[in-house]
Amino acid sequence: LKPCLAGPYGMLPPEAQEIKPHPHGVELGMLIKILHESGKRHVAQTLMEEFSRVTHPVAEELCKRAGVDPNAVAARVDAMKIEALH
Repeated sequence: LKPCLAGPYGMLPPEAQEIKPHPHGVELGMLIKILHESGKRHVAQTLMEEFSRVTHPVAEELCKRAGVDPNAVAARVDAMKIEALH
């Protein structure tokens, strides 16, 4: 007999989705990589799209506290500003 991975109804479970990291759990090097590989997206937009639980108001507040323009192109933010975001 062959093992059946499809379950009792002949259907496979839905494919697992990747879980986005939370900004508090990401290492500085990973944050730098994410921002530098973001293309032409803005900092706030990148934070919202790449991290879980980061809404527009949260992204704006993170940028404000770090002294980073939320509308700046994320790939052009220097390392000092990224460290402040971290």
